[in-house]
Amino acid sequence: MKKSYFVDGAMALALACTLVGCSKDDLSSGEVSTNSSIDAASDQNWQMLNTGKVNIGINKDAGESYSVKLYANDPFVNNEGTVLAEGTVTSGNTFTSTFTYPTADTTFYAAYKDSKGYTYVKAVRVDNNAITTSFGTESSANAKSNISRATSSSEMLPGVETPNFASYKTGTVELTNSNATVDWDGDANYTTKIKISSGKSWSGAIDILGQEGDHARTLYIEGTWNLGSAFQKLGSNGVIVVANGGEIVIPSGATLLGYGEARIYVAPGGKISGNGNLTFANGTNYSYNAGDISVTTINNNGGQFYNYGTMTSANLEGSSTGSIFENHGKMFIENCGNNAYNSEIRNACWLECTNMKAVNLYLGPNSYTHGENLEMGNGTANISSNAILDMTGNISLNNTTISGPTSEDFALIQFGTISYCYGSLVKNNVHISVEEGKTDTPYTPYWNFTSGFNHYSGSTDVIGTGNADIIQKGQAQVVIPGGEYSDGNCSVGYNYNSKKNEADYTPATEIEENKQTYTYAFEDTQNNTDYDLNDVVITIKDNEQNSNKLDISLVALGGTKFVKMYLGGNVLFNDKELHSVFGVSQDVMVNTGAEGGVTKSAVTTTIDKPSNFDFSNPGLVLYASTTGNISLATQGQDPHAIAVPGIWAWPLEKIIITKAYANFETFAKDGSHQTAKDWYNYPTTGKVYTE
Repeated sequence: MKKSYFVDGAMALALACTLVGCSKDDLSSGEVSTNSSIDAASDQNWQMLNTGKVNIGINKDAGESYSVKLYANDPFVNNEGTVLAEGTVTSGNTFTSTFTYPTADTTFYAAYKDSKGYTYVKAVRVDNNAITTSFGTESSANAKSNISRATSSSEMLPGVETPNFASYKTGTVELTNSNATVDWDGDANYTTKIKISSGKSWSGAIDILGQEGDHARTLYIEGTWNLGSAFQKLGSNGVIVVANGGEIVIPSGATLLGYGEARIYVAPGGKISGNGNLTFANGTNYSYNAGDISVTTINNNGGQFYNYGTMTSANLEGSSTGSIFENHGKMFIENCGNNAYNSEIRNACWLECTNMKAVNLYLGPNSYTHGENLEMGNGTANISSNAILDMTGNISLNNTTISGPTSEDFALIQFGTISYCYGSLVKNNVHISVEEGKTDTPYTPYWNFTSGFNHYSGSTDVIGTGNADIIQKGQAQVVIPGGEYSDGNCSVGYNYNSKKNEADYTPATEIEENKQTYTYAFEDTQNNTDYDLNDVVITIKDNEQNSNKLDISLVALGGTKFVKMYLGGNVLFNDKELHSVFGVSQDVMVNTGAEGGVTKSAVTTTIDKPSNFDFSNPGLVLYASTTGNISLATQGQDPHAIAVPGIWAWPLEKIIITKAYANFETFAKDGSHQTAKDWYNYPTTGKVYTE
């Protein structure tokens, strides 16, 4: 790179040195050995910053303009975001910009803000020095979006045909002591259809219900049946119908068990209650509730159960392959699926479960699923348009796929804390919020979760290509009508006031933003160097108000030479010697912890950004008396000047960088940058300047 500098006297002579450092640094052997014992690979280029291209497409509401940003971190962690690139783009177009990033980092965060001030974020990854991603689909950019769309749950979960309850009453006879205990004995004249009429009751077991196959019984209940302490079997092909006004009471310790193709139907107005257990194993047939079931345990062991009424239970289990719970009504469960590793829970309406474990979930359009803790392993969660999954506690995901709708509408997921996440991904149209435990530290559960958005199927390397995104809770520009379940609603709704029957948007949470800072640390000599890299330390970033300007801050001086700093051939800090910028004499060190040194606030100057300015190669040149020009170190040179991502804690005076940062030497010896590439994040306590 050729530069021209216009100075006089000794300074002009010094500037005649090459801009990449003087000859002392040039290598002719495989390693560098300095007076301070820093060894480096011959191919080490000291490059800790790269400049790449970002492309962010926006396909949202037609004609709308959106603020678009690329963050270095997840901005929802502490509601703080470090901006790498930003701009404004109209829907249907793509924002394109360059950005400078740490070579140690591969995952960043693309975002856009809508007209309500809501921010939508997705993790994206650098691939071949570029990031390409988009929000929305091209079809949604062609017309104004409908943010309050209703979709029938039957589109995904069609349910089953309602049983003809009354037909099972035809031909029944009243249950008596004699016909309750008589088994089939080969006589064709046995009772097959019995009933407990309205106003009548029965206590204890009914032996004949245990008959199998062609000899199975049908029991029609309009009165009350109390099982007592019985273990009551309903044989294969047997049917129990709890009609309007009828009730089965299953006390603590009692169990009603349906075998094989047995079915239990509860009609509207019918009830099953008590502290006992209700178990199904009904093969290709199904059981059905349109009334009210409230028992301690419901075990759907290989059976199919469809709820169109109300169900309340402490435990919902389903340990066998093919176990299916499908809810089209209201379900209130304490523990869902403690043994349900092979079961499916399908919700088309309102489901509340405090602890949901290891199940496959299918959530229909406009449905509402709420609880505290969710644990899924080797399963799937398929979530339809406008469905809400709201789990406020600990979320554990192991090899789990969360799949949203592929239509223009989104599903909404609200999680509490990601306590564990491994091998899991989120894809398609899903807005997800996470309330607690957020950190963008690599390989923590939350980081693993958000980094698992939008993978290609079967790949863990390509992210950012789908529509799943992260939001703040309640902050998606979506309106879903809803209200209390007691009013017949299947959802609480989203951004909706049921009393006023109108949209009621959540206020937007502001993100505190700052521009990315880059630190440049220099030695002021290239002979007998101590490599504490604090002789001159400056930081540079885009101006917070105007990205066409640069804020350049002098933050430390650990040398006593006459020094000036140049950028693009221009002297910075109003052509002042750098000690005078701090208002100290040339023999005083600033912000290095040196004996006799002083502490000073950083001094900032703002300049117009040079055209084609590149933070990774800014064209900085330090002039030092008796030394000459010092530029950022390149391949084949000692690390006499380096560029470090972020606000960096430089070594204290006379502390060699390998002591201040134990991993620096490992980094220096690996020119491929595969080891210790983020060495600058791990200072040695007491060895760096932190005031």
